[in-house]
Amino acid sequence: MIQSFPGYRITIKVEGLKALSDRLKKISAIAQTDGAIAMTKKGALVFAKAARKTVPVKRGILLKSIAIRRFRKVPKTRFVYLVGNTVGKRAKYDGWYGRLVEFGTAPHEIKVKRKKILRTKEGIFLGVKVQHPGARAKPWLKLAFDKTWRQALREMQKKYKNFVELKERPSVH
Repeated sequence: MIQSFPGYRITIKVEGLKALSDRLKKISAIAQTDGAIAMTKKGALVFAKAARKTVPVKRGILLKSIAIRRFRKVPKTRFVYLVGNTVGKRAKYDGWYGRLVEFGTAPHEIKVKRKKILRTKEGIFLGVKVQHPGARAKPWLKLAFDKTWRQALREMQKKYKNFVELKERPSVH
């Protein structure tokens, strides 16, 4: 599962020109679908690469958890890829805290759940509750999008154009 952040839903709509529409009529519907999927994935890969460069910590689980995944709970005429952190028990790298880094946290109280007392890694006793000072936001995913959305569009256009040209070629038997 890939975590999505509220307010970061990005839709890129590709509206075809008449010439492109005429060209697409020449290739099969399955080939058109394959091309749209390949194009969308190419855009997602551009964002994922940029996200890996802008993540605040240059090594660790948050960096390793950045992934793309095709979102299939949409109509079959839409192709959606999610870019974000893998989360959950089945994830190899669980970057559940990615949204906390992206948006920051407000000051809050941490209470003991399973253990009787809270201690630091060094063994210093902290008590049964601790006041966390909060953390400032480090918007790395938004920064990656802001830096690369134009590049992603260019890469998507190039990928789809190459795909259509490849499918238009007559097959040699």
